[in-house]
Amino acid sequence: MKTLLTYVCISLLLISGACAKAQNVDETVVNSIGKKYCPDKRIGIWDVETQITDGKVTVTGVTDNINAINELKAISAKSSTPCDVNISLLPDGTLPGKWALTILPYAHHRVSPGHEYELTTQSLMGNPMKVLAKDDDWYRVQTPDGYIAWVIGSSIKILDDKDFNEWQNSERYIVTDIYSYLYDSPNENADIVTDVVLGNILVGKDFGNGYTELYTPDGRKGYIGNQSVSKLDNWAQQEFNSDKIVNTAKRLLGTTYTWGGTSTKGVDCSGLTKTSYFSNGIILQRDASQQVLYGKKINPKDWKQAKKGDLLYFGTKSGKITHTAIYMSDGNYIHASGRVKINSVDPNSKTYLTTPFHSINRIEGNVDTKGIISVKNHPWYFKK
Repeated sequence: MKTLLTYVCISLLLISGACAKAQNVDETVVNSIGKKYCPDKRIGIWDVETQITDGKVTVTGVTDNINAINELKAISAKSSTPCDVNISLLPDGTLPGKWALTILPYAHHRVSPGHEYELTTQSLMGNPMKVLAKDDDWYRVQTPDGYIAWVIGSSIKILDDKDFNEWQNSERYIVTDIYSYLYDSPNENADIVTDVVLGNILVGKDFGNGYTELYTPDGRKGYIGNQSVSKLDNWAQQEFNSDKIVNTAKRLLGTTYTWGGTSTKGVDCSGLTKTSYFSNGIILQRDASQQVLYGKKINPKDWKQAKKGDLLYFGTKSGKITHTAIYMSDGNYIHASGRVKINSVDPNSKTYLTTPFHSINRIEGNVDTKGIISVKNHPWYFKK
């Protein structure tokens, strides 16, 4: 009996091995690898196409994940059907530089290379990005929160490694006003060089007489009052401050809702939470459906246990997350819906909304855990 069982087990192993070796590459296999390594297209790239001609399989495209390419090649090597894996790894090695800085107060990022495509997010002046690919005048970039989209080349300055290292070693200032201006001389009656918004980062130095001399990433010089900026090194060391987060959001009360907006000139719901937390030196994920995955979760029925600065998440009856807000106190929260305004999760409040309430997430005590990173610990802002 023992000999028979051994024979059966060995046979099953041989059959299993044969099946594994006989696995052919097809569209189902290719798609499954994409879902495994790049499950969220907002933060990972798996743009591939599978073609079958005269029994031969060809897989072409691009990805930013070398492990996905290696697994597909491993399956292909065991396939009984001829397969040609021709997937390029991003970043594109022919690019003039793999880093970029936004040169405008804020730049629009789109889902595809073209002004006609959906606005998905924005980047702020002087904030670093990784460059992945180029298509005509458009660049595929990744922002510090990992979000991937396309930005027009006229909105950014490309940096090689040397330029990027110099930028990291420069004396940099961050704009702390909701919005302000750079003037062409240290005098607010002078001509305006550019407007600036909260979170813009510029190289500069103290000019004296209450002014800071700043340079935009494309080299334009301007002056701003010292009260409107902070040295980036010092600003990044701030502790978690729920008052600052909520006060930043309140300073945007009445601001028009802007789909894809993450600047103080216009925000969507997750743009408001991102902007408010960034004022405290914390980088959240881009979209509400991403943000909800991180932080300490509290059941929404326990909303009376919520603390100032907690993030609230709302959505459909089926549980899909479509909206986020910042908790204030006594059931009140501030959010961007039509405009930035205040409502309540308390059913007895006159400002209560009936949108299904799914989660409370606490960021305090969870900074620099997965999905929540401080600027001071982000290697794109400071060398690590």
